[in-house]
Amino acid sequence: LCYISGYKNRFQNFIKHLREMGDEVIVVTNHEGVPQEFHGAKVIGSWSFPCPLYGKVPLSLALSPRIISEVAKFKPDIIHASSPGIMVFGALAIAKLLSVPLVMSYHTHVP
Repeated sequence: LCYISGYKNRFQNFIKHLREMGDEVIVVTNHEGVPQEFHGAKVIGSWSFPCPLYGKVPLSLALSPRIISEVAKFKPDIIHASSPGIMVFGALAIAKLLSVPLVMSYHTHVP
């Protein structure tokens, strides 16, 4: 939620609208030190490292025991992961581990 981009704006609006419709949402993001809440959605920051080609873009697997535990406690009906980024692999692993359907979306082409 810290990096400014159309990608970020799209997801902030998505979260806001889901919450306005009454959906429960948690967000796992590839930033540490983020606010704990965004429009009523719990936000979980993950350790990350700079993308080699785009230093301002953090990358993260988001696959720590803390994140797995938080997602398991939340008991999601569905997990949404977006690409580009390696975080989709963490989402895939958590979805398989918890037997939760996973949808993925692709929003930016990074060569």
